Amino acid sequence: MKKVVVSVDGSDASKAAVQWCAEHLPAGTVVVAICSLSLFSEFALSVPPLPSDSENRIEGVFLREWCAPLAAADIELRPRLVHEDDAKALLDTAAQEAPDALVIGKERHHTLGDFFSVSPLHRILHGMPCPLILVPGP
Repeated sequence: MKKVVVSVDGSDASKAAVQWCAEHLPAGTVVVAICSLSLFSEFALSVPPLPSDSENRIEGVFLREWCAPLAAADIELRPRLVHEDDAKALLDTAAQEAPDALVIGKERHHTLGDFFSVSPLHRILHGMPCPLILVPGP
């Protein structure tokens, strides 16, 4: 693989996807790391008592912590903080970048309701322009 897009949000499932990329992708692979902030997330970050620079703090955590395994690997990291919901951000990026694959971490189902819920993953599965690598979370 020469280029992949990976979803990065700090969750355990996302950490598993990032770690998978760091451990399994060959040297020189371009990894476009997408962290999306939905309209709701942006609103939540602007509500006191959070500091007015909360988005900048998220960007710092995204770059320094969530992408750390990618930065340490012998790959070309292209981090992006995107102002869209998760599914739209990933599908738009996949359409623009034409990656060899999209890598997403997936939490395990815990209840029957989780199994039948319509998640961003469902929207991604039906709109993917490339193969999907689904990495199970812890």
